[in-house]
Amino acid sequence: MDYSTLMLGEVMIHQVRKERLKGESVFVIEQTDIPIEMTPDVRRKLTDRFIEALLKHAFKVVEDADITDGVMGLVRTYWEGESDQQVDLISMSKTMSERLKTVQPFSSGSGLLVVADATVDGKKQLLVSKVEHQQAMQASPSTNDKGQRVISMVQLNDLVFGDHTKIYKVALLTISGDGQEEDVSGKLADSQNGPDAAQFFLRSFLGMKLYDAPDVVTKRYMDVMSAAINKLELTPNEKIDARTALTVELKNNQKTLDPDTFIRNHIPQHRQTEVRTFAQSRGVNMAPFLKDNARISNRVERLRISLDDDIYIVAPAEAIGTGRKINVKQQPASNDGTQLVTIEIAPTRLAQVDNNGRG
Repeated sequence: MDYSTLMLGEVMIHQVRKERLKGESVFVIEQTDIPIEMTPDVRRKLTDRFIEALLKHAFKVVEDADITDGVMGLVRTYWEGESDQQVDLISMSKTMSERLKTVQPFSSGSGLLVVADATVDGKKQLLVSKVEHQQAMQASPSTNDKGQRVISMVQLNDLVFGDHTKIYKVALLTISGDGQEEDVSGKLADSQNGPDAAQFFLRSFLGMKLYDAPDVVTKRYMDVMSAAINKLELTPNEKIDARTALTVELKNNQKTLDPDTFIRNHIPQHRQTEVRTFAQSRGVNMAPFLKDNARISNRVERLRISLDDDIYIVAPAEAIGTGRKINVKQQPASNDGTQLVTIEIAPTRLAQVDNNGRG
């Protein structure tokens, strides 16, 4: 999906505001009655904000058939245009704002619900987003001469385009034309929680779930990144350092992994584009994802260095690499072009010698 092709159609914005009433926190909705009017320049700015969020954080989600009280049924009705249940963008977005008010926890702040018709790569999409509401701007809905609740253009700039305004969450949803169950899918970017998307927004509000289980994504990431590192024309030390860093990041206590950050931090700069292309072509998204080592737990405990003549060295990842107990030094190439290495092991005690293999 090429997010740079995102184009917005009609856009609805509703405020979901937190207030204190009789000593208790409550959410109050300020709904608008017509789509906002935007100049081409303002529309481009708003679109660019969504593109930026999607490029940094988006991951794939699908409809969860086990959740019956999210907004998926409403979205399906809107797209399918059932004759006995006419739903337009205005009425759908208002119902969505009521749902968001009901399911979001009081730990969530005030915000703006943005619901818009959109296209990506020329294909129909629905954009749903929660955007920061900057109360210091003192923006409030107004009423036009027809008695309709609206947000004026000045207010839109204040609310959405402040220098520090955040796009909290943005989802791009699409549906196939056959109307079958579980055919609503999309991409969700959560700048507050990353891949650990707020459950109220992903499940209770949208009625969706992650497309891939975290353990599947983690295994794919390890397999693809390991293949990329071994495929690259790197020095032995660069290969080992990158592979060690990959194992260490998989083993640490962080809940998430960020493929793009790993590449920037641990792959030589002149090979980073090659690694990104290789990984993306094999199904690895560059957005952060939830880590689950259930499928690779045995593989992340130790690294194996394979040499010619059926010789290999197995050791904890933390012990291998530049400046560590096991260091691989590159030697000048031989006459036939073969790249030789020397394995240096820091002075240590010989604890035991065992046969290798399984009995």
